[in-house]
Amino acid sequence: MCICFILFLKNIESITKINSVIVPILIVTIIIIGTKNLININFSDIGRNVKENNSLYYIIEAIIYSSYNLILIIPVLINLKKFLKSKKQIITVSIMSTIFVAIISILTFLLLVNVDKNFLEIEMPVVYVVKNKFTNFTYIYGIIILIAIFTTAISVGISFLNNICKSKSKFINIAFLLCIISILVSLIGFANLVKILFPLFGYLGLLQIYFIIKSK
Repeated sequence: MCICFILFLKNIESITKINSVIVPILIVTIIIIGTKNLININFSDIGRNVKENNSLYYIIEAIIYSSYNLILIIPVLINLKKFLKSKKQIITVSIMSTIFVAIISILTFLLLVNVDKNFLEIEMPVVYVVKNKFTNFTYIYGIIILIAIFTTAISVGISFLNNICKSKSKFINIAFLLCIISILVSLIGFANLVKILFPLFGYLGLLQIYFIIKSK
């Protein structure tokens, strides 16, 4: 809480510097683990633990999940606009981000398809897989995940504060209140928070996308 509060006061520049180091390390780590998994995976066994479902609800869930992430990402992107000076830069960053996310998504899927446990019993499935199948990366990946969660909290927090606070005194007061509330909310647990916020933020995200498209 104390570190979050200090970094909130430092504003967005501090978190961009941290992310410029953490994000590449996270990407490289996932690609290394994913590549090692590709070497050992038996592709004929893919999906043996996956229950088939002929409904199209998974498409709706994919859309809701995307909008769930967008409701967190868009405020951050608004604050990053000063770092991207031209339309060409925006297009380049968008394309590169899409490529990396696609690669990581495929590698993560291949990590998870043969999990030997019910997904509903696992709070963070990728962490479970790394802990049980790639023990050399357990602590490295754990530390990176914790830092990634931390930097995400800072990014979203700063973006929230910048978008609602018009004075420095208000910024400090709400930043302090935000840190205190986060301690109380954290007692709910990560999995429970996702279960509650996933559908709520998902539908709110769709509403946000609608208004953004409408404004154009």
